[in-house]
Amino acid sequence: MDHKTGVPKIQVFRPTFEEFKDFSKYIAYIESEGAHKAGLAKVILNFLLIILIFFSFN
Repeated sequence: MDHKTGVPKIQVFRPTFEEFKDFSKYIAYIESEGAHKAGLAKVILNFLLIILIFFSFN
């Protein structure tokens, strides 16, 4: 939370493939960390994770 404005800061998450496999569970984790207070969160996927996700759904 920004102490001057009282506005929650946007949190940044970098999930592993194992964490991201169960998307609903990962969203619940993000919310448990308080990301919903800011209204959004930044989720950064590394290139290898994107490839693994792509091929796991095809």
